[in-house]
Amino acid sequence: MKILFWSAFFIIFYAYIGFPVTLLVLSLFKKQAPLPREEYYPAVSMIIPVHNEELIIEEKIKNSLSLDYPAGRFQIIVASDNSTDKTDAIVFGYQNTAKNIEFFSCGARGGKLSVMKKAVERATGEILVFTDADAVLEKDAVKNIVMPFSGSSIGAVSANVRYFIPALQLKGRDFYWGIENFIRLFQARLDSLCMVTGPFWAVRKYLFYRDAPLYAIDDAVLPMYVVKRGYKVVVCVNARAKVLAHPTIAADFMGIKRVANGGFRAVIHHRQLLNFLHYPITAYCLLWHKIMRWPTIMFLVVLFLTNSALFNSGAYFYRVLFLLQSVFYFAAALGLAAPVFRRYVFFQIPIYLVSNWTAIFIGFFEVILGRKVLSWHSPRSV
Repeated sequence: MKILFWSAFFIIFYAYIGFPVTLLVLSLFKKQAPLPREEYYPAVSMIIPVHNEELIIEEKIKNSLSLDYPAGRFQIIVASDNSTDKTDAIVFGYQNTAKNIEFFSCGARGGKLSVMKKAVERATGEILVFTDADAVLEKDAVKNIVMPFSGSSIGAVSANVRYFIPALQLKGRDFYWGIENFIRLFQARLDSLCMVTGPFWAVRKYLFYRDAPLYAIDDAVLPMYVVKRGYKVVVCVNARAKVLAHPTIAADFMGIKRVANGGFRAVIHHRQLLNFLHYPITAYCLLWHKIMRWPTIMFLVVLFLTNSALFNSGAYFYRVLFLLQSVFYFAAALGLAAPVFRRYVFFQIPIYLVSNWTAIFIGFFEVILGRKVLSWHSPRSV
């Protein structure tokens, strides 16, 4: 019983505390390359994949046209994945007035990665910038995200994305995403980052993975290919964007499940990155940042059950930990059952973490069962 308890405890502790601390310590011994200081203006194609975004697409186009980047070197491609609302008509109207906007619509629904591939075929820029319709970019965001590409070793750049969260019960996402940003930043400093922030990121056109499997998540399967090609994926903290989060716990749950499903498929597809001999730090990060986290809810169940069995073993540690776990799960259950409690931080974080861990595990388990997820939706249309 004790072996099961301590095994589960170690995995959870190291994945969420030990691993980030290890990254921080390792980064202290890594000499950082100097940041580029001169302005760099390569030809850019900004690709906006959309599906039924009539509520926000006009706002997105206005935001894109207001960005500080030379118009003659800036192409905007809006790619519709067979939208059935007024999205296509709205974009088509702007295409007739703005010279650098191009639009096309797919005849059949193919999924986000499929429409991204078709858009790349039309792209003329040497740098591809991908951004979701609900991502509001700061005025200098594109100028900043392409600047690292002045270094020949840089293959892809992840942006600094912050989520605008309309639902009070999802404030726990701020806590979780803050830790994720911390981890990604230090992975990049160790040249081991192989995933990006999907709502806003950039890649060299010749490094775009045209053969990526459609059921894998784009912000994992595409940058992983960049790493396999021998290039670095970095984070640009000055390339800022705000993104609308899902409005409800249920919608957020489904979104996380889809991302987990596609993320696991991306790792399977690029499983060579788990070779510790060829990619030691990258493999270590994938193991502890992703693979060991996906079954977190299973490890938590084992921890709780074995802890309850050891409660009367005489050790003070077992009793304290069991009580802490009980309070945590009670807060999550009460917050989910009674919405009135969701306005308090004490309930918000347990609610989000339990929902997040459960969604990730289901997405992970669906891959094992062979279930594929192709569809995607805007947070405003779910």
